This record gives sequence, structure tokens and C-alpha cells, in this order.
Amino acid sequence: MPLVVGVGQGENFLASDAIALSTVTDKIAYLDNGDVVGLQLHRYRVINSLGQRVERPVTPVAAHAGGIDLAGC
Repeated sequence: MPLVVGVGQGENFLASDAIALSTVTDKIAYLDNGDVVGLQLHRYRVINSLGQRVERPVTPVAAHAGGIDLAGC
């Protein structure tokens, strides 16, 4: 499963899914399989599996961590 980049103000994040980032940002760029990402505070760069720099669209998400119950895990 591909990772996601969380885009914040002056900060960026990498996580396994959008819900994991719901407490820090609501702007997510979904990566494709084979993508490699370089993260910095104010930017990120995505390189695809062919070694080409690509832009992944940033989309708003409405995931909320408050609705997750992990008590049974």
C-alpha cells in the first residue's frame, strides 16, 4: 500500500494513511506504488519509479482520528 504525504504550513509529514495525519493536517498527497519522496519543512519532492520528478495532487480529506476506536486491538 502506498504512503501519503501530509502537507502542513511550514511542515510536511509521511504516513501510512490519511487518518494517521488527521490531527496535524487535512491536506494529503497520495503517492503511487514505487514513488520515493524527499521531505523538508517547507517542501517535498516525489520521484516516480522511472526516476522522474512528478507532482501528486494535494487533496483535502475529512478523516478524523477521534472516530477511531483501537480498544479491541
